[in-house]
Amino acid sequence: MSATGAQIEFANRSRLVGRLFDLGYEVFVPVIDTGIDLVAYRPSDREYRLVQLKTRWTIDRKYLDRDIWIAFPGEQPTEWFMAPHDALVRLGEQRGYCATSSWQDKGQYHLSPLPAALADAMGPWRIVTSN
Repeated sequence: MSATGAQIEFANRSRLVGRLFDLGYEVFVPVIDTGIDLVAYRPSDREYRLVQLKTRWTIDRKYLDRDIWIAFPGEQPTEWFMAPHDALVRLGEQRGYCATSSWQDKGQYHLSPLPAALADAMGPWRIVTSN
């Protein structure tokens, strides 16, 4: 029996929350979904992030200019990425993804698996843990 979308989202959220705790964040889940799956707050420097959880590298026009971070699992079980959405759009523009009909007509673009060159460019936003 394969997992449902809801089960995959729950498992991914649990994994990401654990990684964020390791990095010193407190995590809060909004009661109503307005495009933010969780809020990560780190008391040590008062940094907060509005996070949209995805199963893959994703850009979407509905997230533009909203200070939203996109989080998604990497290719290895201990690897995650969490990056500002608008920075992902800039990477998409540099690589021609924003010239595709998917972005132009639908306002969305997804990638899975993550190409090695893009994974390298995502280095500053890579989260790797030991478990």
